[in-house]
Amino acid sequence: MDIAALLADPAVKGAVIGALALVLFGAAWHKLSEPNAFLSALAAYRVMPHALLDPVARVVPLTEIALGAGMLVPAARSIALLGVAALMSVYAAAIALNLVRGRSYIDCGCGGAAHPLSWSLVVRNSL
Repeated sequence: MDIAALLADPAVKGAVIGALALVLFGAAWHKLSEPNAFLSALAAYRVMPHALLDPVARVVPLTEIALGAGMLVPAARSIALLGVAALMSVYAAAIALNLVRGRSYIDCGCGGAAHPLSWSLVVRNSL
């Protein structure tokens, strides 16, 4: 069975959408529950001016929540999924940039236990 046919099944489609929404909600929860840890992880990436760190650290988890909720609303799903793709592309690019810089030792900022940057994270976020 091809992937398109599999995703045409409403149960499979709902499970995939629900799982992705849970991933986003979980990521947002980690960032909101440990804001200083997320701010530190974001700063370690060195991809934006220092003045933007605090506002971006506040907006990212709210964006993850909005996109996760949007995916659960059929009328908003397509736009939310485009937003998720854009967000994951930004995450993958920031990780890849730091790997190219030789900075694999920093925490990804994904939440939970420290997780150093790796090319597998770039692949995961790209998929």
